Amino acid sequence: MKHLFIDKADTLQPEHVHITATGLIPERAYRFDMKLRHNYGSHASYCILKADKEGNIDMKTQKPLRGTYFEADGMGLFLSMTPCEDFAYGGYLRCTPPIPFFYLLQLSDESGQQLDEIYIKKHWMHPLLTRTEIEYDGFCGTLFKPPGDGPFPCVMDISGTGGGLHEHKARH
Repeated sequence: MKHLFIDKADTLQPEHVHITATGLIPERAYRFDMKLRHNYGSHASYCILKADKEGNIDMKTQKPLRGTYFEADGMGLFLSMTPCEDFAYGGYLRCTPPIPFFYLLQLSDESGQQLDEIYIKKHWMHPLLTRTEIEYDGFCGTLFKPPGDGPFPCVMDISGTGGGLHEHKARH
């Protein structure tokens, strides 16, 4: 039986999603585990929430009993992720445009039995963004244009001494 629901399973990173669980035993505690696997290692978060009298959980409005975050927050699992043991100590989780992040959300009951799971895809850049490399008079750059006719705001990212282009900033 399907218990987990998300309003948008494929969004840009900063977009909020609405996660709910239904068809649960009323007044029982349930564990939500979120995992992100990346080339540099894994990150994870969790929360334990209690189903209401109808057997529903709304992550946006319900405060966790325990977990990696402590207030009602629909994005709490995303924002409270911490590195796992396979992630290098002191490492930095790089966003890797145009490759999106794939999150796995699992729902388990009090005994630890997994009831449901869903994948959530979060893009660093809009999938329809066009990318054009520019080279002019000794200057190099990249033009990112969103879909549509515009007009669009212009953002210039001028790197410091490290150089390089931070393409994830193009998502704005």
